[in-house]
Amino acid sequence: MKLSTMLLCCSLLPPALCRAGEPLITLAESQAEQAVLSRSILIAKGVPQPGAPTIDLVEPADPQNIATTPFPVRVHFGTEGGAALVPASLQVYYGAFGINITDRLLKRATFVQNELRIDQADVPSGKHRLLLKIQDSNNRSNEKLLTLVVK
Repeated sequence: MKLSTMLLCCSLLPPALCRAGEPLITLAESQAEQAVLSRSILIAKGVPQPGAPTIDLVEPADPQNIATTPFPVRVHFGTEGGAALVPASLQVYYGAFGINITDRLLKRATFVQNELRIDQADVPSGKHRLLLKIQDSNNRSNEKLLTLVVK
């Protein structure tokens, strides 16, 4: 099911110039995240259930060395034991404040054969943390914290 080919609009552009309107990560959200990241924080993570879907960042291959935007993003979700992925269960949260950006993301991404694809992600510079959560047809769930550095 194709939803769009772009994940993010540059939050520095007026919404009228953004293809899908609202940017995935706004400049204000990014600035708040950068302020939090300058302090030490503790992140609690859930423990995946046995056989739960896997979440793997395929592209960018090395998320710590992103030089410029826009850049492609691919996230692969794997399943076990004949279970099917439930794409509708996908939830994406941004930053330390857990801003739910799932709807914004799905307006700009394609989800095909257990892979989420964004052709050109255009985000503000800085360090960005995204928490992805997904479930399979056996009601097993997993989450993964992805960190991207954009210069």
